[in-house]
Amino acid sequence: MRALVLARAAVRIAVALVPFVACAKDPAPTALTIWAFEERSGTDGADVPLAGAQVAFDPPGGGARMLGTIAPDGHATFEADFTAGGGMVSVFDADHVLVSVYAPSPDAARERPNRIGKPASDVVMFAPRLDDAVRRATVELHGALVSKHDLTSSIDLSASGVPQLGATETTDPSYVLRAPRGRPFFLIGHESHNVTLAAQNIENELLGSFRVDMPALDADTTHDVDIAKATKLGTHLVHTRAEFPKSVTSAFGTGTSGFGTVVSADSGILLAPIKSSRPSSDGHAFDLEMSVAETDVAPERPLTRVSLVAADGSRSVRLEPGIAADGTTWSDFLAPPFVAASATPTALTDPIVVDDFPAGGELVMNVYAGTQLAWIIEGSARALDGPIVLPVPLEVRLPALVAVSFVARADRVDLPPRGEVYRRVSTSHDVLFRR
Repeated sequence: MRALVLARAAVRIAVALVPFVACAKDPAPTALTIWAFEERSGTDGADVPLAGAQVAFDPPGGGARMLGTIAPDGHATFEADFTAGGGMVSVFDADHVLVSVYAPSPDAARERPNRIGKPASDVVMFAPRLDDAVRRATVELHGALVSKHDLTSSIDLSASGVPQLGATETTDPSYVLRAPRGRPFFLIGHESHNVTLAAQNIENELLGSFRVDMPALDADTTHDVDIAKATKLGTHLVHTRAEFPKSVTSAFGTGTSGFGTVVSADSGILLAPIKSSRPSSDGHAFDLEMSVAETDVAPERPLTRVSLVAADGSRSVRLEPGIAADGTTWSDFLAPPFVAASATPTALTDPIVVDDFPAGGELVMNVYAGTQLAWIIEGSARALDGPIVLPVPLEVRLPALVAVSFVARADRVDLPPRGEVYRRVSTSHDVLFRR
């Protein structure tokens, strides 16, 4: 704990009358309660506490790390002086991505209150499952793809009820994906031909969309999908336009690609694949078409997702609950945050300066170990008051070099009956750091 330094009198006078100097006193510590849950993976059921997970609190001002354990109801409490700023809280469980909140405090939490009924001054954290944990909790579904139009057509197949690893796109005559264990689900498929595939011009011919309703499975299963016998789905076209964000450091321009789809907010289901994507005549927007399959996916919720991807990998996404109206124009994309990459990667614990961060946005840092998301760091409402200085990770399972993307998200909106989404999300190009 860092003591506050109180000003003393510049000149000692009347020593005989005041034979002592008042000493600085430690401020009264403030309690901070942390709640840790598994990231929501469905539309029903209670939040699952990460009971027994390790939690670390690096107090503001660089004090000694405090360690604790998440209680059965999902909480842990620490006390500290939060007037110094900075600090970090982290939750580690072997089956989940390491999650942290940078610069947490009761006041910062109140500025961005949680929406699951916990006190506004508490910090609520959600940890996604690692891929290996998802594999253990699901079943493998595999089989042949029968009655394709021809050998060169592509099949996009996805399963309901699985937030990760439940989708595949293949030109092979077979498929493999993950499916939920112990409950009925359905598959949505789209067969298509690629007509044109260029950096800035995509044209696909949709040969058909289909649905296969599946019973509950308790073990890995072989199931051949006969496209000719599957339930055929009607489709309709939705046209949208995506206009580039304006920013001095934005990389959108030559080499940018645009994409428009409808997905499930709860799983990897693809409801509307890309029909076409063409740059506008002035080069500052994309005109997009998507083929929306007409089927009821309740209790899952459809989500329109429109993306702009720059040549350097930075991107901006516009999300909207439901299926967008035909003719919608998206003109409020966030510019991606900018972090200068050095010729030689610096240490992840060195000060990090994030420039051109969108006003009102919330900061997230995603740290990747190869292709696996390994660490999520959410910035509190006060995270960008100065350079970011991260403590050493709570649990080191990172390679020597890691890729970090810096995310800005804004316009949080509820997704009834539970969950939320951010309408505007932008992500920087990947920046390499030493562990």
